[in-house]
Amino acid sequence: MAKSQSLWQVIEGTGVGIFGVVFLVLGFRDLYSANRSRFWPQTAGSVISSQVHSGLVLKNPEIEYQYAVGSSEFTGKTYRFGDSDYFSHDSAAAVVAKHSEGKNIDVSFDPKNPARAVLEPGFSTDNIREIVWGVFALLTSFSVLRSEWRKFQAPDWEQEE
Repeated sequence: MAKSQSLWQVIEGTGVGIFGVVFLVLGFRDLYSANRSRFWPQTAGSVISSQVHSGLVLKNPEIEYQYAVGSSEFTGKTYRFGDSDYFSHDSAAAVVAKHSEGKNIDVSFDPKNPARAVLEPGFSTDNIREIVWGVFALLTSFSVLRSEWRKFQAPDWEQEE
């Protein structure tokens, strides 16, 4: 019984660690993109649609916009890099109101890939949220796996106490 319980704890600890790595990779990718977007050129655009998508717990502003770079026209849906979910409907609605349908806006675009654009370039504190969750998950995983490793190394008489 103890060995199967220990095996499940190792599996759970490993799974939490994998989630931690995924959150860290996504968080650093968004942080990198946010930092680079500060230096992107801007072009005029307009909002096609703007609404709050309400999930079970989180609310997400969904903003679609169009813009042109040279003779090419594009549509985008990224309003900022990083976590853009809110617990409060009012917070998500404030973002939607700022980027209301039909409004003329400035769109920052990647000069190397003009199809990649963002409405609010640069860093925000939300860029850190995924990184914090990743670090927390990795620390939890490390703690569980370290505890199981110590049980594995302990003599049988120490485990019975």
